[in-house]
Amino acid sequence: MELPCRLTFCEAQAYVDIQFWQRLRHLKLSEWKLDDQVVPIHGTFRTDISANACISDCSMVCFSQDAFDNSEMYHSTTPGSSFVTVRFPGLLKNFNVLPQLLDLDTKLSLIGVLCSELLIPLFFTEYVSHHEEEEAWRVANYTPFGMFTYVDAKSYLFYHREAFPSFALNSPIKISSSHTGGENSYMCERITGEILEHGRILLLEKPYSCNPFIFVVSEREHVTFHAFTPGNYSKLKDEGRNPVVCFFNFSPVPTSASWAARNIILCMRLALPSMTSFSFLALRPGGVASTWYVECTCEPLDALALAAALNTLRNSCSNSVFNSDIQPPADDLALLRPTGWRKKGVAVVDLSAMMDPALRADSDSRLNLELMRWRVLPSLELSSLAECKVLLLGMGTLGCNVSRNLLMWGVRHLTAVDRSVVSFSNLARQSLFSVSDASARRPKVEAAADALRAIIPTVDVRHMVMTVHMPGHRTDSAKEAETREDIERLIQLMREHDVVFLLTDSSEARWLPTIIAAAHGIPIINVALGFHQYVVMRHGVVSPSSAIDAGPLGPEGPSHVSHSSMGCYFCSSVVGPLDSVSGRALDEQCTVTRPGVSSIASAIAVELLAQIYQHPSRFRCPAYRGEHNGEATQGICCLGAIPQQIRGDVYRYGVSFYCAERSPYCTACSEPILLAYQNLGVDFLFRCINDPSIIEEISGVKALREQCSTELIDMELITSSESESF
Repeated sequence: MELPCRLTFCEAQAYVDIQFWQRLRHLKLSEWKLDDQVVPIHGTFRTDISANACISDCSMVCFSQDAFDNSEMYHSTTPGSSFVTVRFPGLLKNFNVLPQLLDLDTKLSLIGVLCSELLIPLFFTEYVSHHEEEEAWRVANYTPFGMFTYVDAKSYLFYHREAFPSFALNSPIKISSSHTGGENSYMCERITGEILEHGRILLLEKPYSCNPFIFVVSEREHVTFHAFTPGNYSKLKDEGRNPVVCFFNFSPVPTSASWAARNIILCMRLALPSMTSFSFLALRPGGVASTWYVECTCEPLDALALAAALNTLRNSCSNSVFNSDIQPPADDLALLRPTGWRKKGVAVVDLSAMMDPALRADSDSRLNLELMRWRVLPSLELSSLAECKVLLLGMGTLGCNVSRNLLMWGVRHLTAVDRSVVSFSNLARQSLFSVSDASARRPKVEAAADALRAIIPTVDVRHMVMTVHMPGHRTDSAKEAETREDIERLIQLMREHDVVFLLTDSSEARWLPTIIAAAHGIPIINVALGFHQYVVMRHGVVSPSSAIDAGPLGPEGPSHVSHSSMGCYFCSSVVGPLDSVSGRALDEQCTVTRPGVSSIASAIAVELLAQIYQHPSRFRCPAYRGEHNGEATQGICCLGAIPQQIRGDVYRYGVSFYCAERSPYCTACSEPILLAYQNLGVDFLFRCINDPSIIEEISGVKALREQCSTELIDMELITSSESESF
């Protein structure tokens, strides 16, 4: 057959899967942040190495989402299968700004990859044993690649350049003879079959690159195998045994060598610069008939000039393979010219049009949170907050604002409870409702759930039209079963969630959730409004030893006792909860407050939740009580102070922190109330709803009030007597 005058090599190609870019974006935002260090990745291709296999475009190296998983436990094939997944390790450098990629030094970047993947392990490393050196040459990455990227995470634009680098030598390689198939001038078909089987075994054991080795065929047609090292090749050559280099050739062109073969031959010539001829056997899928035996000649290299060039490269990559300040001299680059870029210039992949809008809404809404961790607050913990299950009791002005703020913090598990329907008077203040909702008189929870899904389609929001029963709002016997069922459903709902937001209009509507939370150890964040004022507070969580069960409070620690002693919304009251709505004028039935107060209080409440999730004790964390000698002693996290109560007003624009102790006479969380609930359960709650005086009797508030009245009368008598004597 007519032979080409020069040995040609088939350039390696890369296919980058969409999932690769998605994984790169995730790593950049969540893990790497501003770190632009070089990271190892790998590409793969899968091929059939059986005798009946047909060669495909095996020079196409694929990069998928698992390209960043560089585990040593790598499964190349399954037992009994002839398919093998060949793994190509390489390097990726992701830049923080686009100009760094656009101004990339094309020569030095290729040299950096070659130094890291080939020159350092093969030429710049001193091995203590011959075995270590043999293993390094056998598993060396003869198809190194470098990927240089910039991620525009906001626009889903991925700028990239890829290279499969090699050195181009001034001395070309010429083919003196070439044979395809098992029979050739050096070996018979049987010997070729043995060599092919040996190559398959090596490839299945460690599927890295093409696993080169050396073989020698004796005059008696017996083949011996040797590890691929320049020392072994030179020794066999000196013994006159005619060694042949063998490797798997994954080039789709039968008479062209793969890019890995180029670097195998390159490393041989760099290690043996005086070499003028050599032979290789290229194994291919398809059996013995697809093998390619080639005898080559080449001009010797200038040993002194080559040694000087390699020494310069050793110095240039001694500190960092990509950020070297040492520019190799032009003479060295003329002898060892780096080459291997796949394309000229920077390419860009735009995935914005391919993204599912629902998934993109969820992902992009978290972008600001992730960027907070880059530079401002690296210790910010977001994953546990995102998994927090929140129960919203009340979906009025406060409920709408709190739910929107929870979405901003990445919370995606919400349950809304309310019994009201949307009215036209709600639209300006309650941000989740529209005119169509009011016209249809839709339940607030249903309209709110749809509105939240319209903002973030992936949010897991449940809604329940249900009455939160209140003391003083009597239930007749016809609805007793329904009321008990509502109470039991509320208990079950609260126990299914990590935290409960109390956002109801009236104070008595907060009593039932408060006693349930206190008894079962469920955290509560309470938000209440006045005309100028607002209060945001977290209830103390009763110790599990005295509560019915424990909620998701976080690990216990020294702060546990301090936290359980904090009071609830009712601890500062000296009267029991009563009906505050019936028989009142319209301005007393509605929550009359300045329009901006709800937004302020709602934002503070959600920020408080976010801060609680930054503390190692979570809902057991102690309350911030101010500073001593310029430093806070407790209740502090990376986001700042974690008080028990925040009270503010927009009249003087003041904000104050308080911590109220748990009252022994509290009508919701005192021990007598919790004991009564523990003993009687729903029966006790139902009785309290129909007869609020029971609450004052059991808690001791009534006796306390009578005692105070008696003492006040006594004081007045004493004062009057003293006045008369005077």
